[in-house]
Amino acid sequence: MTNYETIKEIKERLVYILETLSRPIKIENYEFHITYSMGVAFYPADTNDIEKLIQYGEIANHHISNEKKSAIKYYKELYNRQILKNIEIATNLTKAVENNEIYMMFQPQVFLSTKEVKGVEALMRWNSTKLKVFPDEFIPIAEKTGLIISMGRKGLDFINEKLGDKKVNFISHEEFKKRTLHSKTIVRTGEASPYANI
Repeated sequence: MTNYETIKEIKERLVYILETLSRPIKIENYEFHITYSMGVAFYPADTNDIEKLIQYGEIANHHISNEKKSAIKYYKELYNRQILKNIEIATNLTKAVENNEIYMMFQPQVFLSTKEVKGVEALMRWNSTKLKVFPDEFIPIAEKTGLIISMGRKGLDFINEKLGDKKVNFISHEEFKKRTLHSKTIVRTGEASPYANI
């Protein structure tokens, strides 16, 4: 697109194009409704790199995949929203640890051949009163902020309480990287249970 001076003008033109394309198409006695999607990244506002510009447009377009109507998504807006969401998750995650909103769920591990339960996985979940957050969203943030250490310890307390005398050892990935392997790192000692994996 050329001869447009501002991003605002380009956005207005894109909306016009989308509305035009989205009009019903009549063929004989049939009417067809076709949806369109546009993922948009701006040069040079989003990036000066042409390959990244195409990639950013594809990322923006990917966020439309679940929508049932024609839509336009702009990379910059998605990026800014994700940053704000990450900040919101990190802020609330600190309070979640203090308020015991982090809990563990047990998922059985089964031998397919014999259908015998060989053990359980302990999966971390967040019962947030404010946000709807999935593990693949809050766990990476917990790792980056270091909250994963306290979360892991609380999770371990919960597991040991449920397993009774079957004690489990836990060393978080972050603690292992920092090599802070002292007496407080291994929260529980004793023979590790063959029935629980973390």
